[in-house]
Amino acid sequence: GAVRILHGNASCSWPGGPGHLLNQVAEDPCVKQGLEDRNIHHPFADKIEYDVASWLETSGLSDASKDEFLKLDYVHGHTLSFKTARELRAHIESLPKTPKWHHLVFEIPGYKTEEPIAMYFKHGLDVIASQFANPIFANCIDYTAYRDIRGDGYVWGEFMSADLANHIQNRLRAGETLLGIITSSDKTPLTVGTGNKQMYPFLLGLANIHGAV
Repeated sequence: GAVRILHGNASCSWPGGPGHLLNQVAEDPCVKQGLEDRNIHHPFADKIEYDVASWLETSGLSDASKDEFLKLDYVHGHTLSFKTARELRAHIESLPKTPKWHHLVFEIPGYKTEEPIAMYFKHGLDVIASQFANPIFANCIDYTAYRDIRGDGYVWGEFMSADLANHIQNRLRAGETLLGIITSSDKTPLTVGTGNKQMYPFLLGLANIHGAV
């Protein structure tokens, strides 16, 4: 197999601080209330209610259809803490925050469209900071450039094994961490309540996270 040699100018880490997602959410009012109530599913009453809420939110149902579901006698008999789609949304909005969505409408002079062009986006640095702080990636992320050597040659795989990553690592100050960005884009149809419109998402992620993830 290949022998891995970490770059000599390795990055450093320190425990604690706002750079760790768990430290960020520990100060969130929703998390604090859940700890006081000994309920890891707060603001939902328990796992069953959480599962119902998760299904409703990811089902693709309209708010009107969700309201109809929540009016069923069977559902009423199980006493959910939310009675309408709006109340469900309020519960979800109280959960610890992820990077915010922003909305921008614009027109390009000289190019007429049937409707103004709408762009929904999150700030790139916020997204990368959130991914970097998330402990779910702790075992599948590289913090320092490296070389994989097999026989007389290099083996290239993840971003941090690349020539570029190693060249940049040479120029970093002691202890600093290189974060790479990977981008992609593709046309995606919108099929629910949009009149078959299309969007062109521009996606970005942290290149330090292993590609298999």
